[in-house]
Amino acid sequence: MSEIFNTFVARAKEFKLYIALGLVALVLAGVLFYLFLPRQEVVNYLVLGFDRFEERDPYYRVYRPDSIFLIAVDYDAQAVKILPVPRDTKMEIAHTGEEDKVNRAYYYGFEYGEGTDYESNHNEGIRYTVDTVAEFVSAPVDYYLEIDMDGFVELVDLLGGITHEVATEINEDLPWGSFHLEPGEQHLDGRELLAYIHYRDIDDPTTDLERKMRQKAVLESAFEQFREEGRISDIPDMYDPISDYVETDIPATQVANLARLGSEISSADIKNYTLEGEYVQVYEDLVFFEVDEASRAAVAREMFGVELDQ
Repeated sequence: MSEIFNTFVARAKEFKLYIALGLVALVLAGVLFYLFLPRQEVVNYLVLGFDRFEERDPYYRVYRPDSIFLIAVDYDAQAVKILPVPRDTKMEIAHTGEEDKVNRAYYYGFEYGEGTDYESNHNEGIRYTVDTVAEFVSAPVDYYLEIDMDGFVELVDLLGGITHEVATEINEDLPWGSFHLEPGEQHLDGRELLAYIHYRDIDDPTTDLERKMRQKAVLESAFEQFREEGRISDIPDMYDPISDYVETDIPATQVANLARLGSEISSADIKNYTLEGEYVQVYEDLVFFEVDEASRAAVAREMFGVELDQ
């Protein structure tokens, strides 16, 4: 009987040894996987602001992204690079071979892509837009985020508004009423902030560049406000309610990574880039913003480490 018991104890110890060795092997495998698997150090996000609001739906079938930002986030260097893309920028539209304004890439995908219903047409519009911008800078776009005017208003109000230094007097008519903003620091709700970043002179296409600068400045103000209030780390918890107002393929894990980085950096770690160029009148009602090739090459090199053939 004692011999059986001794055998049982020996085998139990042997079994525990196998378990311990297995656990050690798993830990080592995890460490090796983390150390040697190629990791994506820089992630590129495309942010699209569409010119849609509910009151326009009876009159419009296809909308356009009038606000376009390409954001490169370097997690290792803890740096963020932001490139506003003018809506009228002349680009070759992906999958078409046609040259047109970048904000019409969505239209090409929606109308001529592989979609078979409204949702798939929309997805094709997003795909064409993402691919068009990616090909223009010769760098991948990893994720996109899009929001329309209704969603922007709801989102800003959900966040409690934004305090911002209004740079210029604004008079803007929107579906919710007329808005007049005087220069100076003020706390803006969703509708007021939309009026501020949406305004441009429709008879002067160059004012879109001024609008881009206002939009970029608002992004910086929002970041500073959330950082000072210690609310950036709360963003993952706000992911579900915020997702009601935006459409994105950014996974929750990436949102957590962004929030972690945002809580660790300051405005000094955010660098802004600009595409230099000029407006060219093609027809009476068609104007392109033609980017200087040297500027395009500099942006590709400094933001994405890509050398373009000139």
